[in-house]
This record gives sequence, structure tokens and C-alpha cells, in this order.
Amino acid sequence: MIAVLFALLLPMIATGRGADSQAQQSLFAQSSRALLQRDFSDPNISYLLVDAATGEQIAARWEDPDKPVPVGSLVKPFAALAYAQHHDSFPKFICHGTSDRCWLPRGHGELNLTSAIAQSCNAYFRKLSRQLPREDVDDTIRRYGAGELRTDAPLNSFYGIEDAWRMSAHQVVSAFRKLATSQDRGAAEVRRGMLLSAKEGTSRVLSHTIHGGALAKTGTAPCSHLVKAPGDGFVVVMFPADSPKNILVVRLHGSTGAKSAEVAAKMLTLIEDKYDAH
Repeated sequence: MIAVLFALLLPMIATGRGADSQAQQSLFAQSSRALLQRDFSDPNISYLLVDAATGEQIAARWEDPDKPVPVGSLVKPFAALAYAQHHDSFPKFICHGTSDRCWLPRGHGELNLTSAIAQSCNAYFRKLSRQLPREDVDDTIRRYGAGELRTDAPLNSFYGIEDAWRMSAHQVVSAFRKLATSQDRGAAEVRRGMLLSAKEGTSRVLSHTIHGGALAKTGTAPCSHLVKAPGDGFVVVMFPADSPKNILVVRLHGSTGAKSAEVAAKMLTLIEDKYDAH
């Protein structure tokens, strides 16, 4: 009798929980939209906040979100997925810094894939790219909708140097949305790298910002604005870490990926403080 009663009540309980979750997400969306519009009107800041489950836009300030632009190291997770197609594990490499053409002069030392994603190490991905056939990169781009790679793109484009691999803001969201739940070989390791990035890597400023943690990836790219700057900084943040409900993409004109992570941290702190107050 108890088992029968529980079976009858379970759908009602699940429905109630689903309604609560929808209400919470609706409140989050309303708060986010109002706060971002109010406090982040700086023309150098572009952002796109999306519901990870539905892909619906929550809030946006991006002049042309369908225009493909260079996104720097945001392509590295997809280069890793391309490599994983025909390899059972990722290699370890030593980053010597400047001599290995890494952005960190002193180098990162020995890295596996997880730590290379977290630190956005150019040396690691430069060495990985030498073992990466172009057709595997193209296949991964197609499967994830990860933008477009110019036909004559050099190897360093596989890890975001130069401007040959481009994604629009909408493509960034769509590709990382697929990555968040992907069961492809290597995807779990890439996500662990993004988790480590938000804890102690290039986006560590997010470490105490979001309840439940976050998955994050930074990138610094050639500037795509009419008024040119040394570069544009990007960050993708998926949160909470264990089961992302939302995805935030931020671009900061004339800056770096680490600085764009600082902007994202301020946004999310503001939103969470207001959301928790309700």
C-alpha cells in the first residue's frame, strides 16, 4: 500500500520540484536582465547570458552576436576534443615559457590537458596541434557548431593565435552548451580543466563568486572592432559547475581574457546578491 501511494505521489512531487525550479530560473532571469542593463552599459563591454537548458537569451548587450570574430583561446577546448577523437588519452608536455612561445614568460612547467586548459597554456596546445590533423578539427567544428576555420589557417590557429578560427557570440554559446553535456571522448577532461580554471587558473577571480562553482574558459584575441585596440578579452562561464543552468559570455574591448573574467565576476556577484535577497 505504501509503495502504491509513493508511486502516485512521486509524479506530483517531481512536478512541484519542476515548477519550483522554473520559478527560480524565471526570478534569476528577471533579476539578471534588470541588473545588467542598469550597471553594465560601458560600450567596451559586450555580454550574452543564456539559459543553458533551453538556449533562450536572458540578457544581452552585443552589437552583432551573429558576426564571427576571433575568440582567442576559447577554441582550445575544441582543439582538445578534436585530438581526443583518435587518441585514448592526452599527452603531458613541459612549458618552458617564452622559448615555447607561451604567454607566461617563466613557463607553466609540466602540464596535462586539464591543467593546460586551466592555465590556457599556449605551449601545450602548440605541441598538441602538431599532432592534430586538420580534418579532425573540421569535424569537431561541425559537430559542435564551433564557428569557422579559414581554409589556409596555420597550425597556431588551432589554439587561437591570429584570427583564422572565428566564432560569433551565438556560436560560442551553442558550442559550449553542447560541451557542457557532451559524452564525447575527452569532454570530461576538458570540463575538469574549465572547473580548475575557475578555481585557480586564468579565471580564478570567479572562485568565490558563484554558489556551486563554475566552468570557465578565457581567451585573448585580435581586436575585431572598427576602432582597433591591442586585443579583445573573452570569457565563457557555465554555472553551477555540476549541472550548468546558465552560460555567460563576456567580451572586453582592448583587454585580456583575465580582465574579462573580472567583469564577469562582478556581474555574477551582483546578480547572486540580488537573487539571494529574494
